[in-house]
Amino acid sequence: MHRDHRPPRFQRVSALDKSELEDLVHLISQRAGRCLERLGLLEQDAQSAWLELKPADDADTMPHLLLTSVSYGIAGSTPSIVEVRFWQRTVLNGEIYVLGGSVNDDSSIIGGPPLRVYFNDVWKSKDGRSWQLLTHAAPWAKRAGAELVTKGEYLYMLGGEQGFLCQPEPDCELPYFNDVWRSKDGIVWELVTASANWSARPGHQCGVIRNRFVCFGGFGLPENPVDVWVSEHGAEWQLLSSPPWNAQSGEEIKYDFDIIVTESDAFTSGPAIYTFGGDRETFDFDDPLNYLLVDNDVWRFTNPGL
Repeated sequence: MHRDHRPPRFQRVSALDKSELEDLVHLISQRAGRCLERLGLLEQDAQSAWLELKPADDADTMPHLLLTSVSYGIAGSTPSIVEVRFWQRTVLNGEIYVLGGSVNDDSSIIGGPPLRVYFNDVWKSKDGRSWQLLTHAAPWAKRAGAELVTKGEYLYMLGGEQGFLCQPEPDCELPYFNDVWRSKDGIVWELVTASANWSARPGHQCGVIRNRFVCFGGFGLPENPVDVWVSEHGAEWQLLSSPPWNAQSGEEIKYDFDIIVTESDAFTSGPAIYTFGGDRETFDFDDPLNYLLVDNDVWRFTNPGL
């Protein structure tokens, strides 16, 4: 987009190669963090920063930072929560719970440094500002991409991953989980099942309808799982006959989407699960259209038979 005296307009440019894209992502994330820091919305954790400074090539007063692994926390919040990571989160008894997750996710695909780091800590908060650490190390394996949901008086954690890929494919064992754990307080955890009937996966979602879990979606190799599973207690699971999103193949299955559960609304007389957006990208970096496989559609799931 031109920024001189001419009217602003966008101009098509040639596609960036992988190295240029990596540099661009580093630069954008660094500048966004610094901007939010100047606005007072984020605070930088200097002890966790790992930076390599280079002089700027242009007149920009902000230096270009490479190998950026800067940890930030919300300004004014408990300083011990500093990582910007993909948490799993839910609400139980009016308190917010977050757990697990990872940082430096791109490193698991394109290599590091910095290396990807996984967590199995658990935190809770009544207001989202002051946080209490419940445990540094829960009994379940460190992971990201799990699903955390509330059912009755329990927190339930289901599945997840400790890496996206394995070698050599397709004969290697993917670092995915399909275990189910539950806890009343985030401190004491009980293993419900070490291996649920559904295939191990990250990026899935689980809603609760009529006191039953309904789990679907997620990432898989060689293709995403085309299935919907239900369970009353999380130990034994039943496969439904209809696939999610009426999908005909794994190419139509989403991961990293969001859901809400409604008891009833203007469109249904009973409970429903609404899904929002999602990702269908693969790790085929030779596909020039792969980046387009990100959705912004909305679907509604109902099953009166549950």
